[in-house]
Parts: sequence; C-alpha cells; structure tokens
Amino acid sequence: MLLNVCLIFYSFSAFAAEQDAMEESAMLRIEEAKTNANISMELAIEKRKRAQALAQNADLATYKATMLIRIAEAALAAESVDNAAAYFLD
Repeated sequence: MLLNVCLIFYSFSAFAAEQDAMEESAMLRIEEAKTNANISMELAIEKRKRAQALAQNADLATYKATMLIRIAEAALAAESVDNAAAYFLD
C-alpha cells in the first residue's frame, strides 16, 4: 500500500513538474511574441513616418512642376519671361 502511495505521489510530482515546465515554456513564448510585436510596431511607425515624408516631398515636387509649367505657358503667351513672371507673380 505504501508503495502504491509513493508511486502515485511520484507520478503526480512528475506530472506537476512537467506541467510547470510547459507553463514556463508557454510564458516564454508569450513574452517573445510580445517583444516581436513591439519591435514590429516600432518598425511600422518608422516606415509610416518615412512614407509620409516621401509623400510630402512628392507633393512639393508636383507643386513646383505645376508652377514651372504655368510660368512657361505665361512666358509663351507674353513672349517675355520677365513680363510673364511679373504677370504671374503679381
């Protein structure tokens, strides 16, 4: 009888130790996933900022090109760059 109790206790202890190891492993995986998620979030934020800066640069380049075309069209119509610039910028 005592041998049976010892075997049951040993089995329970082994099961509990295995369960603890599995829980610890799961917690480590959760922490690793959280860390990876935070890193990914920071990278996404930096990429978003870069994309916004590039979009602003593209908008500015588009604006400048539009203004150059307007000035060139006005110069052709006025037959003088100085007259066109004065007309356009006033």
